[in-house]
Amino acid sequence: MAVPPPEAVASPEPTPRELFHDGVEVSLTEALLPVEALASRLPWATENPWTVGARVRSDGGYAVVDLHGLDCSLAKQAIYGALDACEGGRLRLIHGRGLHSSGRSTLRECVRDMCREFGSYDRIRIENIAEGHIDIRVIANLRSAG
Repeated sequence: MAVPPPEAVASPEPTPRELFHDGVEVSLTEALLPVEALASRLPWATENPWTVGARVRSDGGYAVVDLHGLDCSLAKQAIYGALDACEGGRLRLIHGRGLHSSGRSTLRECVRDMCREFGSYDRIRIENIAEGHIDIRVIANLRSAG
């Protein structure tokens, strides 16, 4: 009795964690280490430290950067670094809803304004704007976009 040939088995799609490890995590971590060093000087850093290990992860195919604990200036630096590190990938920037802010959420507005600006230059495509985060696809990093 002849044994039928084995069927071609398609290789499984990589998991989000594997995609994240495919060079992106390393470059994202490296890009955000200077932000971590500067964040350690913020007045609230002893109570709420911002570290790459605690604030960078993958989730559902996105490289996630949680910007909680950064001021607007450092959040902008983190976004520049993340855009450079994630060219061609998907990025989720968590800015929060501003529940702990007095008045309006300055971090939320800062992040959204910056994303709208980059979108207008075709550096990113905004995929989703949620109450506490924004999902983007990075088209071109800042160096290659000129």
